[in-house]
Amino acid sequence: MSIHKQCRLHELNETQINQLSGILSKMTLENDLQRQISNNVKRLRRIGTYVGMRHAVGLP
Repeated sequence: MSIHKQCRLHELNETQINQLSGILSKMTLENDLQRQISNNVKRLRRIGTYVGMRHAVGLP
């Protein structure tokens, strides 16, 4: 799929919109991604890893 990077949504035809929505549906976006990251951090904290302990005290 090739869409010009400065193309506006109203300039896309129906097949391009369908292709784009198909690609986006396979990706983890926004809330799902934040939830996934949060669950990973909670798991690291729960099992007591070094990274989890650093998260607990607010370090990177």
